[in-house]
Amino acid sequence: MFFSIQQFKNLPVVLIYLIGGLGAFFFRQTTLNWSANILSFFEVISVSVFGISVLGYCFSRTRKFFPIIIALSFYVFLFIFLPFCCSENASLRVFFIEIKAVVYLFAALLWCGSFGNPTSEAIYKCAKSFAILYLLNHLFFIVRLGFYSRFFHFVSECNYDIFLILLGFIFFANHGKKLWDLIIFSTAVCISGSLTGAIVFIVLVYMCYVPKNKLMSVFFLLSLFAGTYACFLIKYSTSFLQQIYNIDRVIFFMQAFESFKELPVSEKLLGCTWGEALPENSILPAFRFYVDLFENKNNVYGMYPFMLHSTYLRLLFGIGLPLLIIILSYFILRFLKAKHIEVKLFIIVFMFFSLSLSTMTIANGGVMLFITGIVVLFPSQNKNMKGLDDDNKIKTVI
Repeated sequence: MFFSIQQFKNLPVVLIYLIGGLGAFFFRQTTLNWSANILSFFEVISVSVFGISVLGYCFSRTRKFFPIIIALSFYVFLFIFLPFCCSENASLRVFFIEIKAVVYLFAALLWCGSFGNPTSEAIYKCAKSFAILYLLNHLFFIVRLGFYSRFFHFVSECNYDIFLILLGFIFFANHGKKLWDLIIFSTAVCISGSLTGAIVFIVLVYMCYVPKNKLMSVFFLLSLFAGTYACFLIKYSTSFLQQIYNIDRVIFFMQAFESFKELPVSEKLLGCTWGEALPENSILPAFRFYVDLFENKNNVYGMYPFMLHSTYLRLLFGIGLPLLIIILSYFILRFLKAKHIEVKLFIIVFMFFSLSLSTMTIANGGVMLFITGIVVLFPSQNKNMKGLDDDNKIKTVI
């Protein structure tokens, strides 16, 4: 039993994976609308978690993470809110889009600081339930419509949903490595059509079953990279994707490089004013399509960091190059020094998906990303906890 009065700390996990998953499933199957974006439902859940966590922290006796919360509050006030309030060109709508990452981070810190870390059991079982609902949603659409499409959305596009599922899969080794569970997760990844998800999932499974023979490990990794490169060539050498500007992930980084060169030194070091547009003269012709798309869809005019999609690129423009390097260095060092497999798997999921997704701001994954990160990276914050949490023993990498 992972949710009871004593397990109130698991509420965000239940709300996002189970309540959110069931809500998405019934919406899709009752309306037969397989393309609508229903992230607003998850935004309501995330805001609710934030509100409850604020109240809980105010009345909490422990108030864990207090130094971190105070330091972050000062940083947000001095380097985000003040520049925005002093700017005459900042867009309030864009500011709300960008600030979601901060809200989700504070929601996770305040919740875990007041109620305690959710258990790995809750995250794993709820993620598995979400994966089952994801599979059923796709199967029902295939039966009803008579064809398959990777655009059979569940909550949002496939990459976002698989990201949420794999955040739970990182505890696979800690929960017995059951064959049935592996089948559920692998089938969900395959039916999603997410290339990023497939690559990350293969790496995660490899890490869970890593052979003791180092030569076999090297051979597997080389085969993985060779296979990934082959898939890339096959996918992007087809007739409708002959030119490089059609490879959107590449053009995002090319555009970011051009825009970053145009920034003054102060903004390169400390980050741009949140809500302000990037230099208009740096927009590449191939990227103009995305700018026009967002202008028509969101009624915002100009190019902004959130259009670049990648978490790394958004952080580059949001907090500056030095702080981004510090954050990336922290995760790399934690990965190299980690003795527990969950730490390694979490960093793999976060860093791989962050190449092409805004992992910290997506409504169905932002809060869970930060909560899972706290559970994995700060396990000692749970009272009466040995290892990862009080009800599970850690498995170490062989």
